[in-house]
Amino acid sequence: MELTYERLRLVDAVVDDPLALAADPYRLAGLHEWTAVVDGALATVAGIHYNLFLGSLVDHGATDRPAADDVVAMRSTGTFLCTELEHGNDAAALRTTATHDPATGGFVLHTPVPGAQKFMPNTSPAGGPKTAVVAARLLSCGTDHGVFLFLAPLTGPDGPLPGVRVRALPERTGSPVDHCLTSSTTCACRPGHCSAPQAPRAPHRPRMSWRQRRATSARGS
Repeated sequence: MELTYERLRLVDAVVDDPLALAADPYRLAGLHEWTAVVDGALATVAGIHYNLFLGSLVDHGATDRPAADDVVAMRSTGTFLCTELEHGNDAAALRTTATHDPATGGFVLHTPVPGAQKFMPNTSPAGGPKTAVVAARLLSCGTDHGVFLFLAPLTGPDGPLPGVRVRALPERTGSPVDHCLTSSTTCACRPGHCSAPQAPRAPHRPRMSWRQRRATSARGS
């Protein structure tokens, strides 16, 4: 698995502008097609890093967040946490919460039940620090405002950050990827680290665009 992330860094070294790549569906398709021939695991983690992680920041105007800088500079690998153990990708059924903290202006990510664990993201310590875009229900003043995307550092050089639990899943046949079950208890997102709006809005579901369809087709290839 370490080799896959070494290859991801080699790919990134020749990408002139990672954010421009993330915004271009044709270049992303080319990236997937060429990397899949060489290394299926590389195609998976590159698709998550550029398409789902950086692409979500591009789509939601959140590329100026401090945590995004670490991913653009490849000091951290981007990953995407949406699928839940009992709810799949059904955004309306997701149970992970992000509770607004008026004292700090930030949010606290929480996994309320085992079935809300994020299923299969590449969140292990392999390849170095990981930063995630997390789909969670925005709770504020006791009101559920629907599902938004939150930007949160998950792991550092020494493993999961405080409040984050990562459990490796058994390796699958074929190209190995560090799939894990991931949950949180007190993982805090500072205001500068999330892509949810500062003022809660009407009940909301995040845009499920061509990025999710591209990721689904990549996993099936």
